Amino acid sequence: MQMNMHSLTDQYRAAWQRLLYWTGRRWDMNPLCLLPGALLLLPSQLFRMPGVGLDASYNIAIHLAWLQGLTFGKDFLLTYGPLGILLNRLPIAVSPLVFALMDLYLYIQIIRLLIFLLRRSDPGGQWLVLAAVFIFQMGDPYGDGILKTMFILTIFMIYLHGTTRSFWTLLNAGVMACLAFYIKVDFGLPLFLLLVAYLLVAWLIAAPDAKRYLALFAAGLIGTVTALSFLLNTSLPGFLAASYHLAISFNDAMSLPLGVAGAPDMSYLFLALSILAAFLVFVFYRYKQRQWEVPEAAILALVAAFLFISFKYGFVRADAHILSFFYSAPLIITMVYAMTAQHARQTAKRMLWLAVLFSFPVASGVYDMEFLTGKITRLPGYFSALVAGRPQLQESSDTLPVKLPRRVLDRIDKSSVDVLPWEISMIYWNGLNYNPRPVVQSYTAYDGYLDRRNYEKYLSTTAPDYLIYTVGEIDGRHPFFTESLTRKAILANYEVVDSFGDYLLFAKRGEAIPFTDSAVRTAQAELGQFIEMPDDSGLLMLNTDLQYNLWGRLARFFYKPPMLHVTVKFSDGSERKFRAIKTMINSPVLANRMAVDAFSASHFFESTGRLGIGVKAIRFEDEKGWGFRKSFTYQLTRTEYKVQPSPARMPELLDAIPGTGQLKGNFDAVNGGYLRGWAFIPDLPSLESRIWIVLLNQTRAFKLQTIAEVRNDISRYAGVEALYDYSGFQVQLDSYALPPATYRLGILVENGTQTALSWSNYTYTR
Repeated sequence: MQMNMHSLTDQYRAAWQRLLYWTGRRWDMNPLCLLPGALLLLPSQLFRMPGVGLDASYNIAIHLAWLQGLTFGKDFLLTYGPLGILLNRLPIAVSPLVFALMDLYLYIQIIRLLIFLLRRSDPGGQWLVLAAVFIFQMGDPYGDGILKTMFILTIFMIYLHGTTRSFWTLLNAGVMACLAFYIKVDFGLPLFLLLVAYLLVAWLIAAPDAKRYLALFAAGLIGTVTALSFLLNTSLPGFLAASYHLAISFNDAMSLPLGVAGAPDMSYLFLALSILAAFLVFVFYRYKQRQWEVPEAAILALVAAFLFISFKYGFVRADAHILSFFYSAPLIITMVYAMTAQHARQTAKRMLWLAVLFSFPVASGVYDMEFLTGKITRLPGYFSALVAGRPQLQESSDTLPVKLPRRVLDRIDKSSVDVLPWEISMIYWNGLNYNPRPVVQSYTAYDGYLDRRNYEKYLSTTAPDYLIYTVGEIDGRHPFFTESLTRKAILANYEVVDSFGDYLLFAKRGEAIPFTDSAVRTAQAELGQFIEMPDDSGLLMLNTDLQYNLWGRLARFFYKPPMLHVTVKFSDGSERKFRAIKTMINSPVLANRMAVDAFSASHFFESTGRLGIGVKAIRFEDEKGWGFRKSFTYQLTRTEYKVQPSPARMPELLDAIPGTGQLKGNFDAVNGGYLRGWAFIPDLPSLESRIWIVLLNQTRAFKLQTIAEVRNDISRYAGVEALYDYSGFQVQLDSYALPPATYRLGILVENGTQTALSWSNYTYTR
């Protein structure tokens, strides 16, 4: 019997159509686009592992806030809300099942969108849809890109509601808007407000019988957000106020120019502007035709808002954030193509071609083919992780930099602790009791309001018992302009009790030192002009009313603000330039003292601000010369602490000189009373070491505590990775009350039960 191939093909086609009948009323899409698209959009991993560093730390912080029962908007302020755990996906505070349920919900909605796009596309357009999906999935639509995913899906739901009046699609949009609101403010709040704006427009044009249900839905949406604030332990007024300051100051504080330190160059801006220009040309084309209906007009407005927010989000920071624009632009423009009236579809298709072609080389350059094949190979691991549940998180070599010495852990024990400026992973990996200041990472205290929240925390009865502090800043900022008010509180309420590596350990005082503020000077200045600091033993706080001019305001709104720098002239006559943040210097900043490392920071804090690196004058400069008003007013205020000048530190008298033992070490610098060097006991990890300077005269011997310094070069020289990284030290002998004499200098290292002493040929005369 001879088989009829045409008949068999028809049977297969009919079976295929019956199989997929339930996805819609009709089926006219290419399965060669649907199936790869559905495969590409599968989630890649159930959860991530916690790490160390700046980004890893704020991800960990959100989970620690959940575990500690902190109130978001009151005890905890970050651009991420309580549902930020859905974005960073760490298996710390919640079960991985939560991530799986979120993945399932989003995947169903994305596949629904994919089917819609394919059904509304011609055969060539379906392949463009697949290309857009290919680019979109590179942006991790269930992780880092989850807000972009929810924004796009919300626009889709709004379109469906506008054309079908389906209550369930509107409910879906409401669910996503509420979730996004509590995930991350900079995308979630605009999305929520755009949905509210759509409801208002829909209410204005709706028939009388529909107005009531739209009004009830809007009221229910606002009520749901309010109810969620109680469920998610969020102070809604505080959350909104802090979110406003975080969002409004983000442009000023976090902007970076293109092409800096390996960042994307100007070609990325050209590609992005070309995509935006193509979209604007299409909008103008549709406007000239005067044939669009309300749903299409609403979608174009929402897409315009999405593209603008995505462009700003990516290009203000001008680093890897830029990629997020190119990941999502083709898919959102695919929606414009699919939702446009039939007679304008070909014009929209040309715009889509340009978006795909201009986004593909940017997005695809990040990954290789393993990323695609991994979609299949990682899928079994996704389900096995779901069955296994929350993993036992293991330390690794990556966690070594944040491990604390045993003496520090013993001292802190169960007491509460905070970390400055940002390494919160130190809290997690050492099992410490987290009690953060509200703005949990220093660099995000973008303005005076946020800084003051931290200041008030550190002076309150709920202040943490210990602080772990190091000098650090991002983007070349002035290291003491950030959290200046917070540093005032540290000076009043904390004292240095130990040091390790580049960190100082502070303990809360029994009683805070009172201080007073008094006006010193109010005057006019100009950009490029030095502001002289008067000789003063107190702290001088500076704030200005420096403002953008018209061009600067326009640049800030449509692209990014112009850069501002501050040149610092030190007391020794040397100068150094830093990045200055407008929103910070328009609030009080520390002007006449600063520190650049643990050693100078120790002097600053131990002297209650009287020592440290002295500043003689500062000068603000507009990098491009066109974005700021030239003249501004500034105020100088003196802060004086009600404490007697601290006497010189007392050295510790040695009853007996320790044996020499096995010790390797050396002085790298001996400059008067300043000593710098390194020392370690062979084969023992230097993390647990304490290094002392021993001074011996004819009758007595003293040992002086040093400030630790990280010396990765010593480990590299010895050929042992990381073992001796904490072997560095610095000390200022003149700060100790030593009896007049000539002393022989030695280095003493204590590491656990082992002690070793090495004498040098150097002497010191007091």
